[in-house]
Amino acid sequence: MDIGGKLIKLRCEMRNEGIDTYIVTKSDPHQSEYAEPHWDSVKFISGFTGSAGVVVVTANAAGLWTDGRYYLQAESELSDSEFLLHRASDKNVKNFIDHAAEITGRSGLIGFDGRTVSVSQYKSLLEKTAGKNISIATGVDLIGRIWEDRVPPGASPVFVHEPRFAGASSESKLNQVRKQMAERGADAYLLSSLDDVAWLTNLRGRDLAYSCTFPAYMIIEADSAALFVDPIKLNGVALCGAFTIKDYGDIDAYIKNIPSDKKIALCPKKTSCGLSNAAAGHEIIEIEEDFTALPKAKKNETEIINLRNANVRDGVSFTRFIKWIKETRGATEYEAGLKLRSLRSQNENYIGESFNPIVAYMGNAAVVHYGADEKTSAVIGPGILLVDSGGQYLDGTTDMTRTVCKDEPSAEFKKHYTLVLKGHIALASAVFPRGVTGHRLDALARAPLWQNGLDYDHGTGHGIGCCLGVHEGPQSIAAKPNDTALEEGMLVSNEPGVYFAGRYGIRIENTLLVKKHPMAESENYLCFETVSFAPFDPLALDHDLLSGPELRWLGHYNERVYETLRPFLSDEESNWLFGELNKFNLPGSQ
Repeated sequence: MDIGGKLIKLRCEMRNEGIDTYIVTKSDPHQSEYAEPHWDSVKFISGFTGSAGVVVVTANAAGLWTDGRYYLQAESELSDSEFLLHRASDKNVKNFIDHAAEITGRSGLIGFDGRTVSVSQYKSLLEKTAGKNISIATGVDLIGRIWEDRVPPGASPVFVHEPRFAGASSESKLNQVRKQMAERGADAYLLSSLDDVAWLTNLRGRDLAYSCTFPAYMIIEADSAALFVDPIKLNGVALCGAFTIKDYGDIDAYIKNIPSDKKIALCPKKTSCGLSNAAAGHEIIEIEEDFTALPKAKKNETEIINLRNANVRDGVSFTRFIKWIKETRGATEYEAGLKLRSLRSQNENYIGESFNPIVAYMGNAAVVHYGADEKTSAVIGPGILLVDSGGQYLDGTTDMTRTVCKDEPSAEFKKHYTLVLKGHIALASAVFPRGVTGHRLDALARAPLWQNGLDYDHGTGHGIGCCLGVHEGPQSIAAKPNDTALEEGMLVSNEPGVYFAGRYGIRIENTLLVKKHPMAESENYLCFETVSFAPFDPLALDHDLLSGPELRWLGHYNERVYETLRPFLSDEESNWLFGELNKFNLPGSQ
């Protein structure tokens, strides 16, 4: 069935229910960033395949909202449909909630599947529709009625994330949560976020292609903790005694049976409005971030040792890939992605990729989250290739980007590449006092581009999990304000870029570990340790644009790359890397 036919069926169901405006999201019942294909209703109804998007449909119009990472992709994928693209990152563009409230007439009805809309979104919709006598139906899954070949949910078994990887027991993590509950006066805590459940229980799953989570909820009280999960997934798994097992489908009934005088804490942006309805009659304590979020973000000693090791192995694979792509002719983007996956798969503790690899040649690299298709991917010839990829390992999650030149690039490209690198170096070199947020550091990475009238429409850095999600909060480095201060043990990516539609895109990304600054006079200062290792491209550099300190940083990084990776490379690979790094002709490089 084509997109037009799907819209006809959806509108028919809307008329049957008396719904004027219907909202479709990409979320699952846990408000996950990346959901199983079973929950990708936006892709089903619109054809848009990006990871972030919301659809609003009326009798006469259909719109898709997505952010700046996906504008070019959305334009292409929506081109043959009636869907109108709403550029959510642009100024003066109404968000989908404001739009839905505005286009729905007085006394109209807005509907959606409440499992896929958060409490925060629902409350915002209530506020925007106040005074218009608009009704909201939260339990209407119209997509489910018309999606005939819907992929069933995953059935992968759960496995234990062993102490040698987790570094802390479930009991100790529960104690941290209970301490926060007591501070907020909560008798019970409803946890919906899948990566938080996985972290808290020291369990992992593989239902999602790129994350290590599994569908589950938790309810934590002072003297008990219940894990709601499909029992089939636990077949043969030896669980600790810190929590009891309940059936996944019993979560609503369990919440309703909590005594009404008990106060329930939940995170509105991570909890579905459908699930929160079960807590009606209880006093709700709304928390900005889950109680698990900050402890999860601050990696313990074991995790830090592990993630360093995982990033070294990953860097070996990425370096081998760069050598391969430099020497290979005629491969497609898709084949190159398979090659990188194959190289990673040989590593110890490898589980899979941490996201769909972005292997983008020339103009495709201007599509920030481009995904190469087996049938249509470009053949990689002379020019520019952007590769953004990562791995899931039992001892860490990785994410790295390199922009590779297949021949001598233009002076213009060298300028743009070096401006991006200058921003990357500025952020990697930052020293800052405790209490500083990533939002305050974001301008460091953008300043060289700003000075040349350029910018990029995505964040500079996101948190990274440990055998969990490649995107992890609450910390970030972005133009968008974020109140979470950077603390020791946190991971953030460092990925400035610049993009020119139809020509090329440039992005450089390493992973940074927040740590105490070793040389500062006061212990109140922090800095970053770069834990990703792979060579930048010497062909892309314009030396004249780099200052003395920037050249020294690059020389020192090259030295670390060589010394770190050399023990794991063959003589041929080591000699190649030595030669590549010598082309920089920098102080401190090999």
